[in-house]
Amino acid sequence: MAGVLGAVARAWLDDPVPAGAMAVWRELVPQVQAEEGSRLAFAELMTLYATLLGLAMERLDASPGRRLVRSATAALTLLQGASQRAALAAHPVADLPSRTRTLCAEREDVVRACERLARLDPGPVPLFPILALKPYSLDAPWAPPPAVDALRGIPLALYGDGLVVFLGLRRLSAVEDVVRAAPAALPITLVVVTDDPGEHGPLARFALARMGAHLRAAVPAGGWPDVRIVCDELGRVAATAGLPSVNDGTETAVRVSGGRLIRRADGRGAGYALASEVVGDVLVLENLGDVVASEVAGDARSSQPSGHTDSAGDAGLSGPTREAETPGKTDPSGVAGMQDSRPEAPGIRATGTRGTKRGGERG
Repeated sequence: MAGVLGAVARAWLDDPVPAGAMAVWRELVPQVQAEEGSRLAFAELMTLYATLLGLAMERLDASPGRRLVRSATAALTLLQGASQRAALAAHPVADLPSRTRTLCAEREDVVRACERLARLDPGPVPLFPILALKPYSLDAPWAPPPAVDALRGIPLALYGDGLVVFLGLRRLSAVEDVVRAAPAALPITLVVVTDDPGEHGPLARFALARMGAHLRAAVPAGGWPDVRIVCDELGRVAATAGLPSVNDGTETAVRVSGGRLIRRADGRGAGYALASEVVGDVLVLENLGDVVASEVAGDARSSQPSGHTDSAGDAGLSGPTREAETPGKTDPSGVAGMQDSRPEAPGIRATGTRGTKRGGERG
């Protein structure tokens, strides 16, 4: 993975995007930092960048289950600092030859430092998200407008089956949980929305185009994460999903099947909730009663006493959103859905998703 980080570093420093993108980027960052909303949006875009790069590295890594998002985050932090330092290092024209030699040496130092970050300790395994929302069923038409994959720069058809997650620019860090929880066969589309299309829309498009250029330079097409990304700054795609208004804190997910919207969740963890509903190619619906087709929960639900309700269970969520239960044992507090569930808990299995070892682990 050192080679991937080194290639990304060279792509970042060599400016692979046309029209002087590095110069634009250097001028853009101080402007972004001057306003809180733009600053938070920029930070989340960099988090998305690190997530996509780390997940791509995991797909290529020879060690299954190794989490590399942390290494990607550290490398991008280093590169961002190197870019800002280069922008501040102004020298007279007369010093250009010597300065050029210095820049070449510094460039190689930065590249080698990024390569070493591939061996960074991934740290402790994060907890699964705690959900306080309840997905629900619906039956509504899904007829989205034509779109373009902002990462790959190609036309995109959104009407196929799969999971569509609408995230405001301040919630892009939720992508990692969604991708790790979703089965490998479930198509995922991220729709980026904002309530400030004039300022944040161009920022998002430029950042995503730059991410795509760097990934193309470092990662083969087959190693990219299975996530399609659409910039919907005008809210047209969101409107077709029943979201008349959006903002930078929006988090809504819908499940599409047969050209219809069949499931929806709103609020923090919405994408993760719908992604983790799908267990063993069976969609767990809320109206199946006490007996659900869940390989995670096993017989725990059928062992609960009559009249017992569980908010996470009623929502059809799988094991990562609630405490793992054993047959014949009930939760005395009645709020199992709000308790932390660590990856080592009994009853939780890997989902076999997208180059990861355990569906709920994050990098």
